[in-house]
Amino acid sequence: MRFSLALLFVAFAAVAARDTETQLKAIKDHHEARMAKLAEMIEERRQMTEDHESGRRRLSDEEYDRASRQLVNFQRKLDSLKQRTDEDHMERFEELKSLHKMNRLEFMDVEGMKRKLQTF
Repeated sequence: MRFSLALLFVAFAAVAARDTETQLKAIKDHHEARMAKLAEMIEERRQMTEDHESGRRRLSDEEYDRASRQLVNFQRKLDSLKQRTDEDHMERFEELKSLHKMNRLEFMDVEGMKRKLQTF
């Protein structure tokens, strides 16, 4: 009996570890996708401003200002994302896990309150 309980515990721990690894990988994949999208957006804004400055495709003053600001802001954000470490990803994972637990508890509390109200 003890052996089967120990085996069950080991199996549960392995599944939980695999889930953690899977979720952490998903967070990292999302991070990489965000960086790729930002790089794409930076290149688009760079091309827009270069085309405007060379006279190939003129933008209104407002469009040019917006594209120039976005170019700076997107580059700043990309630089920030490049600085993130595995520790930052793990911290993000823990935040998401806590948020999920809080949402579950709130849901459970609401359901409990509904039951209490129905008894009155």
